[in-house]
Amino acid sequence: MGIGWRAPRRQQLRTHLQTLCFVEQNDQVLLLYRRFPPNVGLWNCPGGKVEAGETPTEACIREVYEETGLNILNPRLRAVVTLAQEGQQSTTTTLMFVYHATDFVGEPRESREGFLEWLPTKYLSDEPEIVRDVPLLYEECRRSVEVLTARLRSEGPISEPKLVPDRPLLAF
Repeated sequence: MGIGWRAPRRQQLRTHLQTLCFVEQNDQVLLLYRRFPPNVGLWNCPGGKVEAGETPTEACIREVYEETGLNILNPRLRAVVTLAQEGQQSTTTTLMFVYHATDFVGEPRESREGFLEWLPTKYLSDEPEIVRDVPLLYEECRRSVEVLTARLRSEGPISEPKLVPDRPLLAF
């Protein structure tokens, strides 16, 4: 007769892929005032979900075009961020691919998603109606020479988000 031990049942992990793009020109970032969830009533950078069959870069280019009317050229991947809310058991994880684009064709135009405005980068952290992680991501992406990989942690809806860089693997 055996001990009867069974391994705990594992839940299926679902991964959502998103993009966010800092479109910058003359020390200003193009922001979208969102009309719909998520982040309704807040300023955010253009971006959205990666669709089936798309690479994150293709999704970034598509989302920026759909939300702003701009055709961005050669967006640079600056960060891959895992979004996590502390204290919650979840079977879903979100990976956000953060891009920076300075070359584009066209003029910004309002879309169904919301209206647009160029905000000087020096005011990003002062804008009260901006999605809380945007100024943090912008500063970290500007500071980092390489592509940043990190976890964005938030302990609740009013706590300040924290970016926790991945630790390098230890050699054995």
